Amino acid sequence: MITPNVPTLRDVATAAGVAVSTVSYALNGKGRVDSATRARVQEVADRLGYRANRSAQNLRTGRTATLGLMLPAPDGLSSAEYLNFDWYGRVATAATQAAFHADHSLLLLPSMKDPNGLRRIEMDGVIVVDPMMHDPRVDLLKKLGIPSVAVGPGNPEQFGWSISPDLVATTETLLNHLTEQGATDILVLNPGMDSAWTRATTIAYLEWCRTHGVSPRATDDLASFEGVNSVERLVSVAYAATHKALTSENPPDAILSVILGCAPPLHERRSISACQFPEAS
Repeated sequence: MITPNVPTLRDVATAAGVAVSTVSYALNGKGRVDSATRARVQEVADRLGYRANRSAQNLRTGRTATLGLMLPAPDGLSSAEYLNFDWYGRVATAATQAAFHADHSLLLLPSMKDPNGLRRIEMDGVIVVDPMMHDPRVDLLKKLGIPSVAVGPGNPEQFGWSISPDLVATTETLLNHLTEQGATDILVLNPGMDSAWTRATTIAYLEWCRTHGVSPRATDDLASFEGVNSVERLVSVAYAATHKALTSENPPDAILSVILGCAPPLHERRSISACQFPEAS
């Protein structure tokens, strides 16, 4: 069997005319190496096709160069199914690209009822998308010593760092749009307050109502209905709640949906206006 001729640090050092330690410092960004030497070493390494032994580096540093991506995990929907929604697909794509450019791998974590499954996976950090208010997975990550950040309005008790769209401005924009179209009685479909995303949105809606002197009109916690353990079932319950509202003595003239995947089927009813947040398709 022919062993491929893989260039080593010593090969790079010989070709660049510097010490092996200089090559190591130049390529890993450590030590005092002037910019001209660093550039020359990098050029030689690229020309020879030198590639650092990531496994050896990880053993020395105790790191894995692997990050996890954690999507919401209701019992009835897998992480793969979540990627069918535009918002989550875009987040996953952006995270993959960013991790690649930082020389890290990105692992899409599966949905799991038991967060203890995370103990089997070695990661340097986890990106949690749209976390729950008190997400047990995040608590376990803390116990394992794995740092996590949130994409969405993360609970400050669980996350030291989070980034989120301006949900207050987004909610106000949607509500103002409906009122500009002539709506005076807006029904809000709210899946519940477990999600930090929907909690922030609901609070923004209530504040908008207070500012505009409008009485809030929102559904009950739809996620609390028996058998609601998937997005498909939640949409079905939301549709039933919409039908009940529209056939009541005081039907709404517009609907704001905060439920994943709910606006398209509701929009089929021409008597209402349905809007939806970026987390849905």
